[in-house]
Amino acid sequence: MKKNTSITQDVSKVRICLIKGEVVAIPTETVYGLAANALKPEAVLKIYEIKDRPRFNPLILHLSDSKEIENYAEEIPDYAYKLFKKFS
Repeated sequence: MKKNTSITQDVSKVRICLIKGEVVAIPTETVYGLAANALKPEAVLKIYEIKDRPRFNPLILHLSDSKEIENYAEEIPDYAYKLFKKFS
């Protein structure tokens, strides 16, 4: 039970950081990834700066649901919806 409480507290801290526009490190199976609130341009720029990555090199956007893409993309080709359906 103690471990779950710790995880809940950690997730809560990360959530607050993301809301504030901070960058957080997220462990994956192989490496640590950097995460930021995609709705905060200054937070996204921080990732580019930390990684010394050129602005023309896009970042990955993780979504919890394929419907969320409409909040982030101006144009969505038909084949994208087919891929969403196949892999959702």
